[in-house]
Amino acid sequence: MPLWVVLQTLDGKRLDEAAPPAVALNRVLPSFEDESFPMLRFIDPYGNTLFNTNQMFGFLSEWDRLIGAINDDEISKFMMRVRSMAERCQKNPHTFLRFIGD
Repeated sequence: MPLWVVLQTLDGKRLDEAAPPAVALNRVLPSFEDESFPMLRFIDPYGNTLFNTNQMFGFLSEWDRLIGAINDDEISKFMMRVRSMAERCQKNPHTFLRFIGD
């Protein structure tokens, strides 16, 4: 089961969501050992990972690095959608970006 991403409120109301093509996100995320991604390396492919508004500055910086390395249009489109969700999270207090694993 691929990871998918949800923008949600404090009480869990879904504001937006995105499902990647196949298991694309699982393939492009950095490994836990990759210390050059101090935030994204902690996304759990088998559980839930939650990022808050204050974490979006670091998240977006790392996410942009991933986007720059992608050569597939379908995956790029998904990654840009998640980026847009992260920008909304950054601008709106009490919202969260949740990665939902298998």
